[in-house]
Amino acid sequence: MSKLKRKKMKKILLALLIILGLQTQTQAQITSTVDCDLTGWSINAALEDYVSIYHAGAYLTHPQEYNVIIWEITDAQGNLITQDTIVDDPFYAYYHDITIADTMNVTAHLTNDYAIHEGLPVNCLLEDQLYWEITEVVAPSDLFPLGIYNESWAFVHGNVGVDQNSPLDSCFANPIEGCLGVEIWDPVCGCDGVTYSNSTIAACNSILNSTPGECFPIDNFTCTSNSGIQIIAVGFWENPNDPCDSGECTPNGDFIEIVVDCMEEMGMPCNGEWVQIDGQCCSECLETTFGCEYEGVLYDFGSSVAQDCNSCYCQEGFNSNANGIWTCTEMDCGCEPIYITITSGWNMIGFTCAQDTDAEESFADIIDKIIIVKDAVGNAYLPDFGFNGIGDLERGYGYLIKVSEEVTNYNICD
Repeated sequence: MSKLKRKKMKKILLALLIILGLQTQTQAQITSTVDCDLTGWSINAALEDYVSIYHAGAYLTHPQEYNVIIWEITDAQGNLITQDTIVDDPFYAYYHDITIADTMNVTAHLTNDYAIHEGLPVNCLLEDQLYWEITEVVAPSDLFPLGIYNESWAFVHGNVGVDQNSPLDSCFANPIEGCLGVEIWDPVCGCDGVTYSNSTIAACNSILNSTPGECFPIDNFTCTSNSGIQIIAVGFWENPNDPCDSGECTPNGDFIEIVVDCMEEMGMPCNGEWVQIDGQCCSECLETTFGCEYEGVLYDFGSSVAQDCNSCYCQEGFNSNANGIWTCTEMDCGCEPIYITITSGWNMIGFTCAQDTDAEESFADIIDKIIIVKDAVGNAYLPDFGFNGIGDLERGYGYLIKVSEEVTNYNICD
């Protein structure tokens, strides 16, 4: 083989090695993460004795082959039902012997040492409870006298992930193992006062806040703010400890202060009180809400309340600063109260009281016998867990109620 051919072959091999090296480096940089509070889970499939859960965080976090999820399921008393550590799989399924009248506690801890989010490895914890949800699909009718219902295990609270990492000082250099930046010269000045060859190299050292160009020497700072802080970067500057202290640092060393005119300091009127908001320079006016008062409770304008044998409507007064006034019309109060018997297990009851009432207050007399109460769209009241997803019972609507023993001579409006 001639020398010319050998030289050409060496060049081709060298080019191939460079390409392979660049491909390896590019692949190593492919990561994808989101804030923990953007991750959640859902029920993939469920039977009375079987649950399959899908964890969305495992899909949103890359590289997925390093996703580790520690699952733990316990009963309402904290006794372990099942636990496992799953790698690179967003699904977790298990069988159990918990009755549909009880609840289960679910915990999933997602970690990924190679997926770096805001300078730290992904470390998200999800916690919630499961209960047996019964949802009306088709209302009772002549064709379906009992109606049609969908039953499944469902999450009680709809919680999202919580970041388990300690806050990291974004101006403290902390090299990230395995992080590969682009090797080009496009210098940036990190907020730690160090010059990095480019923003990717700064990020690989946990420096997420930087400005274009090299840093000035600390002893030759660019300009000084009116509060006496030495600024080493040209451009807009804001004091992280005082949102009212900001300005522009010019290339010739001058500092131009930005003066913020706050409405409170300017004497602007506030129909309420001025409230200081974290991270804001100026206070905001929190206006006072006026309404109508009845038996120690303040009702918003437009509210309707039954007062004795009158139906009363809250309307605005004669000016914006006046309390509302009640406009009442007389009702027919001659109806006798209705008393019913609630049998052990599931029942359907109607709410006919004069005004909407909180579920917890309405069922206070029989709270020790209630397992669960559900409305037509599947919202639940679970007194044993202090959870009220229904809110107020509404006049004229029906509700499903499950009790542990028979209740006789019961009037929900008493």
